[in-house]
Amino acid sequence: MSATLKQFEDCAARCFEFARSATTTAGRARFLQMAREYQSAALLVHKELSADLRSPLANAPAVKREAEDSGR
Repeated sequence: MSATLKQFEDCAARCFEFARSATTTAGRARFLQMAREYQSAALLVHKELSADLRSPLANAPAVKREAEDSGR
């Protein structure tokens, strides 16, 4: 099972809400830590998705030039 960017963002938001309503300092600290971990995961997913979207576009001109060079 893979989580989506939106799921990580939603979990981070919920953890921040739980941290605000936590009754103990330890509970607040733990929910804040979890929220930051979910934010980090969301950032990694976002970077991976961005890299996947750029990858074919970045390689396309080089492939085209190689095909033109081999055709001469």
